[in-house]
Amino acid sequence: LQQYHSPPHAQKVLTMSSSNINTTNQHGQKLVYRRHFIEFMSMFDGVNYPIAHDFPAEAIHRITPDDVVTFLNVKAYGVAVPRRHDKPTLARSHKLQFYKTALSSFMLDGRRWDVDLKIGNPTKSKAVNDVIKRIKEFENNGNEGGNTRGNGGLKIGQMPTTGSVKTAA
Repeated sequence: LQQYHSPPHAQKVLTMSSSNINTTNQHGQKLVYRRHFIEFMSMFDGVNYPIAHDFPAEAIHRITPDDVVTFLNVKAYGVAVPRRHDKPTLARSHKLQFYKTALSSFMLDGRRWDVDLKIGNPTKSKAVNDVIKRIKEFENNGNEGGNTRGNGGLKIGQMPTTGSVKTAA
């Protein structure tokens, strides 16, 4: 097996001071991407992180494709592991692609995910791409249509009401 060494930039800590919260931080990352990354890390670690929280490289290297898949499933279905008959009524494929891009901007390794070595960018894995592909196929198979503008891509009959988001049992 090939020995893996973290690239030099992997030892950096992601930082963002509260006085620096504009459209990008000192690493050139968009604030909107950071908000989604903070939301992901909060779910991943079970901690409610503030927007300016600093993440050490070790925390980012622990992220796996399964973690990203879980996040995307919650965003689309409202549950971590959707059942076969569940429908992705909370987010469309293009929104999941946006989340994927946001998370990817914080990954320290730009390489495609290596399943055997478990290194690389977990957002560039087959498992993550398959989630987005499955939802895109759902949309393209006549399961989506009608007036979807202005409501996050959901038809009026699909709009969740207050308190109706499913939780994993």
